[in-house]
Amino acid sequence: TAKDIFKKDENSKLIKELLDATKQFQHFIKPLLGTGEEADRDLVFYGDFLPLYEKFEELTLLYNKVRNRLTQKPYSKDKIRLCFNKPKLMTGWVDSKTEKSDNGTQYGGYLFRKKNEIGEYDYFLGISSKAQLFRKNEAVSGDYERLDYYQPKANTIYGSAYEGENSYKEDKKRLNKVIIAYIEQIKQTNIKKSIIESISKYPNISDDDKVTPSSLLEKIKKVSIDSYNGILSFKSFQSVNKEVIDNLRKTISRLKNAAEFPDLINKDYQIFTEVQAVIDEICKQKTFIYFPISNVELEKEMGDKDKPLCLFQISNKDLSFAKTFSANLRKKRGAENLHTMLFKALMEGNQDNLDLGSGAIFYRAKSLDGNKPTHPANEAIKCRNVANKDKVSLFTYDIYKNRRYMENKFLFHLSIVQNYKAANDSAQLNSSATEYIRKADDLHIIGIDRGERNLLYYSVIDMKGNIVEQDSLNIIRNNDLETDYHDLLDKREKERKANRQNWEAVEGIKDLKKGYLSQAVHQIAQLMLKYNAIIALEDLGQMFVTRGQKIEKAVYQQFEKSLVDKLSYLVDKKRPYNELGGILKAYQLASSITKNNSDKQNGFLFYVPAWNTSKIDPVTGFTDLLRPKAMTIKEAQDFFGAFDNISYNDKGYFEFETNYDKFKIRMKSAQTRWTICTFGNRIKRKKDKNYWNYEEVELTEEFKKLFKDSDIDYENCNLKEEIQNKDNRKFFDDLIKLLQLTLQMRNSDDKGNDYIISPVANAEGQFFDSRNGDKKLPLDADANGAYNIARKGLWNIRQIKQTKNDKKLNLSISSTEWLDFVREKPYLK
Repeated sequence: TAKDIFKKDENSKLIKELLDATKQFQHFIKPLLGTGEEADRDLVFYGDFLPLYEKFEELTLLYNKVRNRLTQKPYSKDKIRLCFNKPKLMTGWVDSKTEKSDNGTQYGGYLFRKKNEIGEYDYFLGISSKAQLFRKNEAVSGDYERLDYYQPKANTIYGSAYEGENSYKEDKKRLNKVIIAYIEQIKQTNIKKSIIESISKYPNISDDDKVTPSSLLEKIKKVSIDSYNGILSFKSFQSVNKEVIDNLRKTISRLKNAAEFPDLINKDYQIFTEVQAVIDEICKQKTFIYFPISNVELEKEMGDKDKPLCLFQISNKDLSFAKTFSANLRKKRGAENLHTMLFKALMEGNQDNLDLGSGAIFYRAKSLDGNKPTHPANEAIKCRNVANKDKVSLFTYDIYKNRRYMENKFLFHLSIVQNYKAANDSAQLNSSATEYIRKADDLHIIGIDRGERNLLYYSVIDMKGNIVEQDSLNIIRNNDLETDYHDLLDKREKERKANRQNWEAVEGIKDLKKGYLSQAVHQIAQLMLKYNAIIALEDLGQMFVTRGQKIEKAVYQQFEKSLVDKLSYLVDKKRPYNELGGILKAYQLASSITKNNSDKQNGFLFYVPAWNTSKIDPVTGFTDLLRPKAMTIKEAQDFFGAFDNISYNDKGYFEFETNYDKFKIRMKSAQTRWTICTFGNRIKRKKDKNYWNYEEVELTEEFKKLFKDSDIDYENCNLKEEIQNKDNRKFFDDLIKLLQLTLQMRNSDDKGNDYIISPVANAEGQFFDSRNGDKKLPLDADANGAYNIARKGLWNIRQIKQTKNDKKLNLSISSTEWLDFVREKPYLK
């Protein structure tokens, strides 16, 4: 069949060669087309030629379609969602039965459990169009137990379940109207004006159903407590208020679990907001128990020809342990997947942290035959990890690559609501994080940088700005295993390019990137716990420069999202479920709410501007603000004339004594005087055709050569005046290029060199050079970026500690503040 033809590599090669040959012939004869405007054009020849050439043009579409088909994966991930004639299948699990109605299990989904061979529970999903199945009966016993789940929903209480002549939406409007009516009759004009200003963001209060009367009352209470009390005494308000209280009381009394809180139902409420607070608490309570069901009823419903119960066992590698262990296919249980741990903790029911969400079921048809194993049993398999390339594995069974696509599969997706009782409020989390930081002493900061030579680089610093740990995340270490993801991703990209050129199935890189990000995020989360640290990241809301970075913006955004998701419910899988950090008492260090571009904080995560983090001297804080560029002779004379002095010193290099105030620099900082020196070498990059060539330049020697060639006795003259007196354009061009190299702190080439060297000496006369290997300072250019991102995080911590609770917190560091911070180092004082 055509499908089988495409599966064989030799057939794909023959098809490609045939189509390539036709395209090559088409390109060969294309010049014969001409322009169509030749004076001596042979109309007889072109009458035959053009129709034939148009046929070749039609081959282009075929060529593209065949190429796209041949480069597809041999399997298909396509799946279809099954609804079993219920559009809202598994959007809820409640067996809805009240005094007034018995709607049963409206959304068709039933959850069961059953003890297995080793005394643990297996879990099952049942789907039926019958709503009144498996009701609780004390006299029944059986192997299976049904989950009885119930949790009141605020949307239902204020919606379809609301007991009143009007809907709650209409009652809200009535409350708003009487509140506004009271405001209109306030005689103190100053108070009235203040109240109106405070609620001015609600232009159509009486008609806008999104405006809540509780928020209006809260605003009025802040402006004038007397006016607030006046509203409570206002007869019109009292009448509507009492009616709403009675309606809400009646509504919660008819809830399925109303018997659990009789005191709340009979309580004497003064204002409707008190009932709303009670409803908020009631909605956090859930019923999550199991009761046995009849084996006879189960078998009967499964055998029903018209409306059968479809029963599926919920399984994955972890949940199938009992079955494989009993069959002697597994000897011990490995570390469970986090999703399995969450599912089991949820289904056990003895907790109030996790809640049941909605579900969906999909069907994926098999797309691979699996006739031939990828690795036959007892055949040696070499390890693909470069770090363990000599390791060989033997298995007593056949191994099939992509085995999951060799059989028809039903896929069950179940959402789990984590920490469901907590308010999903990033502002509240930020406030708690800020308060913790304000009081904590032993804090650290982790700065993370997208490197040019590294996928990601991190630097951990203490409150004194000392580096306590720094490393690249190119290689992920897991116990004794090392995986070089930088090398793997580079190889995969080359393989993909070769696959496309050869019309072979293109190996996916998305999953490899996803795997890397998962490992990197895990390592950073562990560092956060180890050092009691906050994290500082580049702010993607700022201008995002991607030139040269190994991780592009889209992948960095995935990394940021993965990190936020991890920190929003951080679990240590080795800890018992109920211990701090365990599955039921996870750390919440960030909020999963989508970040706005203006946000500078997400819990213990801070977003800092990336400006001037890698090309800055980590010791002196010097950065190139001169930015010399090509100039006219007059401009160059004025530029070099603005230096306080230019000289050749007795240490064997040139000095440019600089006062930034004399140059046209928009950026201002407290320190303006610097002595720029031609100390050390630099790497010069020059483009040759389509390639970059790199050359190491001895700065001082190049300056000497330029001055000698220009007849300047640099050792025995006023060098600044001599330079100003020159009127040679080439001289100034060469001098500016050398000054640019002098100010070039980051130096990289194609041989792996990537270092920072400063043109400014510190107080001891030493020039920072990352190649010196001082582990207390950045070890290379990417490390410098991570270090300075961490220092911006340190600035944030100092801002928090110096800002009182009642003052507005500013976490936006300006460029001037940053330059002053790294030069003055107030954290050392």
